[in-house]
Amino acid sequence: MVVRSGKDGADLALLEVLKDEHIEERFDEVVIVSGDGIFTDAVLVLREAGVFVTVVSRNDACSKRLRLAADQTVLVDMNVGEFGGVA
Repeated sequence: MVVRSGKDGADLALLEVLKDEHIEERFDEVVIVSGDGIFTDAVLVLREAGVFVTVVSRNDACSKRLRLAADQTVLVDMNVGEFGGVA
């Protein structure tokens, strides 16, 4: 588990893991559950290394660049209110 405070803190912490922990050497497939375009470059690097990348995101919140970068995109239609306003 990684955490970081501040603007885009969680995203930046996850990007650091993707970059620094040799994910491409350890896994054949990675699933990113986010629609944030900030992950686009990391997805491209993983794909270039031969990792199959799936992006899972809400239908209304997925960056077009991220969708195009991934091997596969799963768009879900969900109501954030079902989770008590937290998702």
